[in-house]
Amino acid sequence: MTLETIDPNPFLSTLSGQRFHPLAPDPDEIHEGDLASGLASRARWSGQTSRPWSVAQHAMEVSHRLELDAGPGLAAAWGLLHDAAEAWLPDWPAPVRGHLFVRVPRGVDSFALVPYEEIETAILAAVAGRFGLGWPIPAEVWEVDLRVRATERRDLMPDLPPDVWPPETAEPYPDPLPRSVRPATVSGMFRHRLAEVLG
Repeated sequence: MTLETIDPNPFLSTLSGQRFHPLAPDPDEIHEGDLASGLASRARWSGQTSRPWSVAQHAMEVSHRLELDAGPGLAAAWGLLHDAAEAWLPDWPAPVRGHLFVRVPRGVDSFALVPYEEIETAILAAVAGRFGLGWPIPAEVWEVDLRVRATERRDLMPDLPPDVWPPETAEPYPDPLPRSVRPATVSGMFRHRLAEVLG
């Protein structure tokens, strides 16, 4: 592939028949159905789990935990949407994500290496604009996210030797994760939950 054939503003085609530009995200290009479908079809932990578990189910778990802790509001909404960028981007596991860079076009014949996390952050900022949420994401969302992650480690990878997983920085929740649900069903559940948290 030559420089002349690379689109300086690439887009993804979405289920709704729209374009989404991940390197220049526009809130108007974010549609609830595309978001729900993408997250419901994306496996957590690269699918390395004892049963299917999607990013959408993870997000709903974080959202419900936040609502139990603090009631409905901004935190519960962000709990549902904190991984929204993964509707369009791969769900790179945390140990790898910080090492990744994206070659982003800067005109016709120049590029910049941008940390992958910056691309995610730009999409999340567009999500905030699309749904009228405050920015940045509240700290309590990340705290609950870590506890849900620890719960996923316990319930979805029960036979994993301790020496192949970094020490957890948060305690898992005492109750188990809910059952796994098929992607089409999860997509509908996610949209219903989105309507709830956005009020």
